[in-house]
Amino acid sequence: MALPAFAQTPNTAALVVAGVDQTGAAVGDARVRVINRETGATRDAVSNSGGVATVGALPLTGTYTINVSKAGFTADDVTDLTLRAQETATVKVTLVATGGKTEVVVYGTTQGVRADAQIGVRLDSATIDETPIPGRKVTTLPLFNSAFRQGKGTGDLFVNATYFITGGGSRRTTTFMLDGASNDEGWGRQTMLATVPLGAIQEFAVLTNAFSAEFGWTAGPAMNIVTKSGTNNVHGEALYMGRPGKMQAKTFSTKGFCAPEVPTCVTPSTLVAINPADTPDVLNQYSLSIGAPIVKDKTFFFVTADYTLQDRTTFLSPTLPSFVLPPDGNLEYVGNYRQTLAQARVDHRLAPSHSLMARVNFDKFYDTNPNDAVAGTSAPTVARKYSRQSVTGQVNLTSVLGPTLVNEARVAYLNGDPVTKWEAQELSTTYSRAGSVPFTIGQSRVSDLYGRQAQFSDTLSWSRGRHTVRFGTSLVHHTSGGFGNEPGFAVLG
Repeated sequence: MALPAFAQTPNTAALVVAGVDQTGAAVGDARVRVINRETGATRDAVSNSGGVATVGALPLTGTYTINVSKAGFTADDVTDLTLRAQETATVKVTLVATGGKTEVVVYGTTQGVRADAQIGVRLDSATIDETPIPGRKVTTLPLFNSAFRQGKGTGDLFVNATYFITGGGSRRTTTFMLDGASNDEGWGRQTMLATVPLGAIQEFAVLTNAFSAEFGWTAGPAMNIVTKSGTNNVHGEALYMGRPGKMQAKTFSTKGFCAPEVPTCVTPSTLVAINPADTPDVLNQYSLSIGAPIVKDKTFFFVTADYTLQDRTTFLSPTLPSFVLPPDGNLEYVGNYRQTLAQARVDHRLAPSHSLMARVNFDKFYDTNPNDAVAGTSAPTVARKYSRQSVTGQVNLTSVLGPTLVNEARVAYLNGDPVTKWEAQELSTTYSRAGSVPFTIGQSRVSDLYGRQAQFSDTLSWSRGRHTVRFGTSLVHHTSGGFGNEPGFAVLG
């Protein structure tokens, strides 16, 4: 069953209710009530002469109950209906004379057929909760679809994200949408400006083609994230994941260095052990989420926070001269990775036809040995600290202006400062010593860059029966500045 796109935006869904009698004839002037069971929000509509009523701009959080009524007729309620972002569900309700048999058919919901031409992968909150996600990075989720593959580079170490690409696109052409507004990091276009905690996601979708107008400015994939809101039920979750370091072997045997079926392979006599990179790798991750009502059926909050603590140990070569090593001659170098993510969202019903959403995100992390720059014959003096930090905020106002007119206005401000920061831990000229035992010492590359972005977008949807016209605009003003460049500027040559 193919459906047109009705009144929804990247962060909402739409619903079409069609009423017929037992002969299949349209039932007009029927009252349609859509109720969100978790938030108590109610939307009313009246079916037209064709028996169709359209309800747009419905939030994704919560399940819906649909009631269709008309004097002299009865119909069963539709219950536990779950909606998906950017899609339209259709409910066909058969109304019969009192005492007759009613029938309900639902199309285009989570358990039904796809109602659009987008190609990609969609994951709801329950699916994400049950999926093992390395590092709990939201940008890893696209890799669960074979159309996407990891991009070239070590994005997880440098920008706290997994690079992903599809088709012939590049990692810099991906666009990121968060609750209907842009979350693009405009300075280097490498990832989203604010990383979203997994516990805050209501629905995640990554799309490869057939973009609607909201994603029309990208030549690559589009990632669309819709965050959770609070409900009348108090709900929370706590998560801890630990990977201890003392249980990890620091060296491996050389047994198996040569495959038995390759007789020409010989294990070097000087190779007495294999030293793996990043061992031990100690990791501790904490996550906490809670949502609850502030005022029942009217005001809700949802708060999520993540903290990651990781210590990666690399080993220095014993051929390094003593003057570049610590005073005690220790050949272990520990890189520290720390990340803090937080999101707070408040939803408030100003009136039955007007609702407000306000959200704030905080993202901060640093790594003192990104890409394991200090290891082997690269001395501790080559170490650099890489940092990123962002604070973003967004306000959405959804207004039902009439039975057929819905408007959603969005205002957002994104402040990435620093969006890229390199700090030399010991400022000195970089050079490599040649000879029988070459090694590299010194570090002088530094940078401190920021990216700030203000944006306004608006979508006005007019529906009449099975026809909808949407008008939209998106205005973004981005400013970048600071000192240095992406890898850092060499201060001392």
